[in-house]
Amino acid sequence: MARTSAPNSATSQFFINTVNNSFLNQNEASDGYGYTVFGGVIEGMDVVDAIEAVRNWQCWRYEQCARGECIY
Repeated sequence: MARTSAPNSATSQFFINTVNNSFLNQNEASDGYGYTVFGGVIEGMDVVDAIEAVRNWQCWRYEQCARGECIY
């Protein structure tokens, strides 16, 4: 579950890890809390791979934006 730096701030955003990000685990997290893992891709991994392949650009507020267009 995605969240801010506050441990109990997760609401509705999520992310899909395509590599091992063990630093997000509670035992390795710098804040001692880590992030919740709650599922796995069981169908449509080709879609995840296609999303991962989209080039990202850095925008003026440091957000990464697909195709170079930031949406705020």
